[in-house]
Amino acid sequence: MAKLMPGRVRNEGIELFEKDLITIHQVSETQLDTTVDQHHLIYALNDSEITCDCDYFAQKGYCPHLAAVEYYLKNDKEGQRLLAELEEEQESSQGQERGHSFGGLFLEGLSLNEDDTVRYSLTVEGEESTFGSEIWWSIRLRRLPDERSYVIRDIPAFLKLVEAEGYYQIGKNYYEPLSLIQFDQASQAFLDFLGRMIPDEAKTNLDFILPNNARHLCLPYGFFEEGLRRMQDLDGFRFEWEGTEYRQLLVEDLTADAHLFSFDICVEPKMIELTVAEKNSQAFFNNRILFYQGVFYRLNRKQQKLLVGLRSLPIGSDLNKHVSFNLDEQAILAASLFDFRTMGPVKAPKAFNIKDFTPRFRFDLKGDSEIILTLAFDFDGFLVHDRQELSHLGFTSNYRHEQAVFFV
Repeated sequence: MAKLMPGRVRNEGIELFEKDLITIHQVSETQLDTTVDQHHLIYALNDSEITCDCDYFAQKGYCPHLAAVEYYLKNDKEGQRLLAELEEEQESSQGQERGHSFGGLFLEGLSLNEDDTVRYSLTVEGEESTFGSEIWWSIRLRRLPDERSYVIRDIPAFLKLVEAEGYYQIGKNYYEPLSLIQFDQASQAFLDFLGRMIPDEAKTNLDFILPNNARHLCLPYGFFEEGLRRMQDLDGFRFEWEGTEYRQLLVEDLTADAHLFSFDICVEPKMIELTVAEKNSQAFFNNRILFYQGVFYRLNRKQQKLLVGLRSLPIGSDLNKHVSFNLDEQAILAASLFDFRTMGPVKAPKAFNIKDFTPRFRFDLKGDSEIILTLAFDFDGFLVHDRQELSHLGFTSNYRHEQAVFFV
């Protein structure tokens, strides 16, 4: 009966127990004759045999006095002994009435709930972690059709309870069994995802997945995108970062179109200056992901290395970053613009436009024992034979291609 009682009534019963207001008068094979706070109560495992002379029981079929006795039976040593005797007698009588063997009772214990009426749903809320380098997600439980939801304070314990179809305290008023098939489809898919992601806690330290004493969920990189998709499928989804609330989040590859970075090349009389402007994005998972205005951007390995380098540069008074190069490093800088363009738009003089070439090798015999190799770079018919000619081009040669040829 206590499984169907509101939490408020159960709490009142606990107070009666703690005040020592329970008196056991007589114990029979199937019933307890008791007095609780001057009210006469007959307790039995069969709900139809339970009675109490209070008005509350007459109206509801349960009362604080019944809650007190049930709490006594579950938590007091003497009460536990009495409850065990009642249960043993009930099992014995029921087994005789139904003629069940041990095997029959064993099979009954294996049965699962088959009532798939949707009664529950999950919602999630994400926020910046205590240390600001992670996203902590809270999972909340709704008992339909109520709009109010309740925080799940021990996520792995909740998952085990749902799997076992055990009883769960929902707020102060409900204590009832949770079955996976009684959650809506999106919540079932999310619970299945959590079951696959969270390993056996007895064998693994789960603080990195379940921080704050398992009160929060922190998605690892390998499960991040699927987890984000599963959470956004739920009836309720909210993410707050730096004072801005998001109801929808995207995940996509980082390209120049995101405009998280921009690069400006300026050629001075004695040097070349690169100016880097950067939006205020947040990096996660060791620079594998950048977050900016509701979008999580994936970075490839080259972009990750570029990000580390760019963020190591000092910030100038204009809040941008500046790097100076010698004039003879133009080719190296121009070659790097290929990589910079994967991070953001690049503005550079035409001289930085890279033009590729075809290497031309010519072998000549000199005498009987010597071979002379002549190398020329062919820029669509315009031949360059030495480094001096290469340095006076009206455009920039492909520096990386040059290095590959020279290496050979």
